[in-house]
Amino acid sequence: MLKKQIAKEEYGAPFRLDFYTYGDWEKNGIHTIDTLMYLFGKSIKEEDIRIEAKKITLKKVNWTDVLIRFNDEFIVTINYVPEQFYQLFEMDFKFF
Repeated sequence: MLKKQIAKEEYGAPFRLDFYTYGDWEKNGIHTIDTLMYLFGKSIKEEDIRIEAKKITLKKVNWTDVLIRFNDEFIVTINYVPEQFYQLFEMDFKFF
């Protein structure tokens, strides 16, 4: 149902999508991309995206943030939290 509502732009056009998940880009990144492709009906090709990944170490724990600018249509941020603290998958979508 959500996929159909997004396709019909019942909420407007997306401009920012924020994902919060555990692990890191190498471990769980594909799940986030799969969810993005499913919900927004877009085929994501490597040449279509620009990725800026930032790894941060706080108190000997690695945190990773990934920013994806998809075709200059909308921005996707993926915020990874260390899995020893949380195991979650949360999505926040912002529409015009």
